[in-house]
Amino acid sequence: MKYFKNKKGIMHAMIWWFFYVMITLFVYFTLKSYTVSILIDKTSTHNMEYTLMNNQIIEGLSYNNLYTNRIELGIIDANKFNNDLFKTIEIPPEMNELGIKIILIKKGKEKTISYNEGYHNKFYELRDFSHKLWSTDNYILVKDNDHLENGKLTVSILARKKR
Repeated sequence: MKYFKNKKGIMHAMIWWFFYVMITLFVYFTLKSYTVSILIDKTSTHNMEYTLMNNQIIEGLSYNNLYTNRIELGIIDANKFNNDLFKTIEIPPEMNELGIKIILIKKGKEKTISYNEGYHNKFYELRDFSHKLWSTDNYILVKDNDHLENGKLTVSILARKKR
């Protein structure tokens, strides 16, 4: 009540009230936008098929430790790097227009396996117009004859855009 006895007190109270409201609104909108951005990132299904296929490819190539019976996700078994890998990948029937190219680089040597390579090569140039190219680079270890070597695994998936 002491603020309302004169005009100075009323102005002082209004300035503090205005400052309090502005700070409260700033904190509210900051927290709201931060929460929304986290939820959108976590619930986005934009590249779900490609992410699942990429994970299946990496799991299919991963080294299986016989002693612990665990899959080592950061280690690629060089013996599994062949076209038999595509028999283990589950490709949805609606994605019949699909090309996959997997490139393994170790010690400067490049080794490639492909699924529907003709399709991948034919439509690679149209990737911006009618096709979607989804590519990931993974820096991995390659297990070859009980030796671990540094390597790079590039998974490139090319598919027709959904309409």
